[in-house]
Amino acid sequence: MAVVLVLNRERHVAAMTRWSVHFARGLEESLHIISAKAGAEEFESLPPEDGSLWDEVKAALLDLGLTANRATDDEATSSQIRVTTREIADKTCEEAVLHYIGENKANLLVVGKQLSVRSGQAEEGHLARELFEIAPCPTLLLRLGNHDGSHCRSIVIPTRNGDHAGAAMSLGYALSRHHEAAMNAIIVEPPVGADARALGQALLKRALKRGKVNEEDPRVTRKVVLANDVPRAIADEAETCDADLLLLGSAKGVGVRKRLFGTIPDNLFHRPGGIAIAVIRDALPAGQALRSRFERWWNRRLPPLAREQRLELFEKLQIGSTLNRDFIVLIALSTLIAALGLIQGSAAVVIGAMLVAPLMTPLLGGGLGLIQGNVPMIRSCALSILVGFFIAFVVGLLAGLTTFPWFRAEWVTHARDSTAPMGSASELIARTKPGILDLGVAFVSGIAASYCLARPGLSSALAGVAIAAALVPPIATAGIALTYVGWVESALAALLFTTNVVAIILGSSLTFFLIGIRGISEAKAVFGRRIILALLLGFVVLSIIFTQSLLKSA
Repeated sequence: MAVVLVLNRERHVAAMTRWSVHFARGLEESLHIISAKAGAEEFESLPPEDGSLWDEVKAALLDLGLTANRATDDEATSSQIRVTTREIADKTCEEAVLHYIGENKANLLVVGKQLSVRSGQAEEGHLARELFEIAPCPTLLLRLGNHDGSHCRSIVIPTRNGDHAGAAMSLGYALSRHHEAAMNAIIVEPPVGADARALGQALLKRALKRGKVNEEDPRVTRKVVLANDVPRAIADEAETCDADLLLLGSAKGVGVRKRLFGTIPDNLFHRPGGIAIAVIRDALPAGQALRSRFERWWNRRLPPLAREQRLELFEKLQIGSTLNRDFIVLIALSTLIAALGLIQGSAAVVIGAMLVAPLMTPLLGGGLGLIQGNVPMIRSCALSILVGFFIAFVVGLLAGLTTFPWFRAEWVTHARDSTAPMGSASELIARTKPGILDLGVAFVSGIAASYCLARPGLSSALAGVAIAAALVPPIATAGIALTYVGWVESALAALLFTTNVVAIILGSSLTFFLIGIRGISEAKAVFGRRIILALLLGFVVLSIIFTQSLLKSA
């Protein structure tokens, strides 16, 4: 077991090293200090190169009575802990760090708030924040103010009895035992009612119990603070206790930035004497760790879109999904072509209509909007789909009324005698018999269309996808069938269109998720997930109905 520190090449190297030594001594674990860099073809783990970063590390270790010996593979030993320094590399910094902590069975991962990762010259994100989210072991994110980590005499641990309150209490208690530091466990409750203090004491006691803290230990102080301004109350307590470290358990249900340090006043970082602020989360649950591992495996084989590619995709779908004059003209013309091709039984003309129809773009935009939780895009796409359906249905209805005297006879003949040859009515009749295969074709078409649109150089394949996923012909058939034979056939053709819409949106949502597109915010993402769940339920119901119909026919 080990404590692993991931270092930055820019700042706070000495202070991060000293604090990591404190954590390792408190937990009675060895300390591994690593510097991660991207770019290698395969995972590497090498002794550190000479340089200012490692000079600062050695100086910080000497301050605390430790040394690093290059002759023994950079392992420093003392009566308390062993320190190992390494420089690791992989195609991505995240993979390098995760591989290393897995090999060395890390019990705590320490990262600094300013740590970032770059791919080439483009900044891809913040490594510290990524590791805080996906590392399987307990992870601590440390933000340093004026404190240099040379001592740890007083620790303040605010709690609200959240999921990670026990991890904060446990680490704080380990530090207090080793360093003889005062551990101040506090809880801030609003002064509402006579039982506010009693409630705070009960919650605080529960958090201490989860952290396996001995309440009889004289180094442990418990305090309930009654105040409405929680951040201010925490800052006041930290100043009163002259705290070296403010240790918080990560909170759920809020954004990452606020969850980490958003509740702490900035001036607390720069007060005289300095203070370090750390946020810790417990080890990931087995299910979440497995999911995170699978996502990383998937991303290595199907790399997510770069930022520029995502922006280009958003722009394409947002512009193409907008209801405007061009959309209305194209939907009317494509439906008219489809209606004429259906009436005369010409598959070639129907295929041409599919290429002109603009309905695929709003469906893909709807899938993207649902994954993002982008409510304006969802509304825009829904409006375009509904208006497009109405226009196409009206055009089909007019085409049916116009051609009623000449072309209705064949369909009526086949309706009375199913063994009679269909003739030119074959294309129309085929679209009043939706089935499980149509559902499958539409779902796969949604996957193919969204993937082609997202990947540069594959947009030429969209024409083939548009042919496979027929959208306008079923609507035109619904209008024609209403005038030729009645509402039952019209409803069946409309059901085919609905089937295509549901399957294409679900297929595109799945594809966009797999290529790395995520929600704008957690609250808005929930809205999108609910709609996806409703569509998925409709997909299952349609599958059951079509499967039963297929089995019955067989």
